[in-house]
Amino acid sequence: MVSPPLQTLFCISTSACKLLLYVDSEVKKFLTEEQIAQFKPIAIPLKKGYATFHHPLLMHGSYENKTERQRRAFVLNVFKDGVKSDANTSLLNGVPAIPQGQEMGGKFFPLLLESK
Repeated sequence: MVSPPLQTLFCISTSACKLLLYVDSEVKKFLTEEQIAQFKPIAIPLKKGYATFHHPLLMHGSYENKTERQRRAFVLNVFKDGVKSDANTSLLNGVPAIPQGQEMGGKFFPLLLESK
């Protein structure tokens, strides 16, 4: 079986390049030789206030924040209506678990759009 190509998205400032090398070497410890050959990180510089949208299985990261201000982030996980929980443990810290086999929903997993 051939593994799908790996791509990496790094949301970065243009000033830091050491972390990319560190992440690159750490990640490679868990990859097959074929995956290592395909591993080619792509730096995507973002301006203040910009965002990225990507598949949840896409490896991604950012360089360290070298400013005095906090870096704020917002994560929105979206999945198809009717998806069922696959575990009895909490998916997010502080969020009640959805019992295994039960459809995802409720306050922390709301339906965003109802199809007609």
